[in-house]
Amino acid sequence: MKLPNTLSVAHPLENQTRHKPEEEIMLELSQHTCRRLASAMQVALQIPEGNALVFLIGRGHEHSNLAALETWVKETLPQLEEECGVAVLPYLVGRLQQAMDQWGAA
Repeated sequence: MKLPNTLSVAHPLENQTRHKPEEEIMLELSQHTCRRLASAMQVALQIPEGNALVFLIGRGHEHSNLAALETWVKETLPQLEEECGVAVLPYLVGRLQQAMDQWGAA
């Protein structure tokens, strides 16, 4: 058995510190969170079991109303995130201005 002349050892935190693309992060959140949100919406709106919503709000490949709701939530959340970002911007600018004014008054 021949050993290599050099050894390459990865730092144990290397994989944890890499930044993931936003899409990967959203997918990690979406799988569990969107299922729970869809389930809560199904209960809140008293949507029955079945597949009537598949062609109304889903993509057509879902097997149930719950799956169609989950697809709808996954597609709607990014839009909400953009809308919230736009709505929050004036608030953040105001808060930043206050913070800067405090530093200027000191």
